[in-house]
Amino acid sequence: MVAETLRRLSPEKRRESIARLTAEQRHVLEKHLMATPQRDAKVHKEFQNRLDRGDQSLQRAERNGRTRGQKCSLKVIKSKLKAVERPRPKEPKHRGLYPKGLSQKSIRGLSYYYASVGCESTIFHCKPVRSRAVALGHLATLQRLKSLCVSGSGSFEQRLVAAVETLRKDSPFSIEQIKVFVRSATQHWLGRDLHTPSWQLNQLDEVLHARRLLQVARGHVIVGGCGLLYQCSIAEAAELWVRIREAYLEVCASVPGCDVQKRALTLDRAEAAFAQHRNRMQTMVERRQRRHAEKEERKVQATQRHLQREMIRGQKAANQVERRDHRALRSLEKLLQRW
Repeated sequence: MVAETLRRLSPEKRRESIARLTAEQRHVLEKHLMATPQRDAKVHKEFQNRLDRGDQSLQRAERNGRTRGQKCSLKVIKSKLKAVERPRPKEPKHRGLYPKGLSQKSIRGLSYYYASVGCESTIFHCKPVRSRAVALGHLATLQRLKSLCVSGSGSFEQRLVAAVETLRKDSPFSIEQIKVFVRSATQHWLGRDLHTPSWQLNQLDEVLHARRLLQVARGHVIVGGCGLLYQCSIAEAAELWVRIREAYLEVCASVPGCDVQKRALTLDRAEAAFAQHRNRMQTMVERRQRRHAEKEERKVQATQRHLQREMIRGQKAANQVERRDHRALRSLEKLLQRW
């Protein structure tokens, strides 16, 4: 009885109770424990029933011919076979005729080719020509200019100046035939990129000044399409467009012969034409943000409820252990008094 009562106690209470025993009582208790065989752990009936139900479902699946995992693996294999059997889309026939950077346009029914290459928001392009071979030569020159800008050291402005000087010395191609303009990502407001007026390549001071103005207007936001509203709010996006518009019109005013009023009217028309799509995107973003906020709030509430349940469960368990130890100690004291 004493050994059974000690088993019901918590480890701390058990050690305190054993310390109260005399040497003779401990000796007798050790002999009793050594003579008593250890009982096998009993499996809980509910857990055993679950195991039985699992075995029955497994046997039923084996009788049907396949287990659930085998059925899933067969589905995956069939889908892969279908993907292999599916014919690949044919490549366009004109893919080899127009490499990246070479474009074609029609002017008065005649086909013209022109080359253009971009590098860090600056676009280099040549005038359209009738000969495709000449346009390919322009493209090779522009690609070499881009490689010099990328491979150099220092800031972009320093690399661009050094690349232009290198190209002027080495290339037989005339630098004056290359024009450059600055691109700004404005798909969110206009549905397309915004391009400044073009300058000749020897007018690098004007090009770099326009690039600096647009970069200062943009700030830390470097995208202008669908990802814009993930980096700033709707109000910040509206303020950003006002700054970009002012910087763009300032750049246009610095170019001789550029009609600033006509450019401003073109921006207004493009902004009005794209307003419906922009409003739809803003509504989608607002809905997504509202759902995300509601989800976070529900997660916080669920965490709080879980912590409260864990606290109550811990208090109940502590009270239960305390009551059990109290009853066991009372029983142990009575047994020791009779021993």
